[in-house]
Amino acid sequence: MSDFLMLTIGTGLGGAAFCNNALIRGKRDRAGEFGCILTSRPASSHVTHYTMSKTCTMTALREYYCLQKDIPSEEISGKEVFDQFDQGDPIASRLVTTFYQDLSAGLYNLAAVFDPDTIFIGGGIAERESFLEEVRFHLEWFSTDIKVDTATYGNESGMLGAVYHFLKTQEQ
Repeated sequence: MSDFLMLTIGTGLGGAAFCNNALIRGKRDRAGEFGCILTSRPASSHVTHYTMSKTCTMTALREYYCLQKDIPSEEISGKEVFDQFDQGDPIASRLVTTFYQDLSAGLYNLAAVFDPDTIFIGGGIAERESFLEEVRFHLEWFSTDIKVDTATYGNESGMLGAVYHFLKTQEQ
């Protein structure tokens, strides 16, 4: 596979783009900063509030959930928010649905720009049994054939990619 994207979703959102078997770096080595992609039209002057980093990470999900529940964000993990979603908690249901809608909007935009064969998603969320099914459900709204899959190494994918990149740069 010569053209694919890699996203890692966790406390933040990172990524990489491979086109024609090469990692795209960009002029300032920031080509994989997918967290800067807008997921919706900004409704205020705080444009960064509408980026994937602010709408599609476990940190954001936890913070929004805790804000609604009036509890400290240290008291709950992203997994626990998803557990509440699975149990039908209305606040978790709304926030997780919004998370998937925003993630799907970001994936749609990335696919439109890069035209990858597949978008691989890593991070702890990718280990959720129903994750791919839920992402694909929300992507259907865009009437597109974006192929998504989970990264082979799940939560370790971003770290392994960074180490691999570092080792490759040391060879030169």
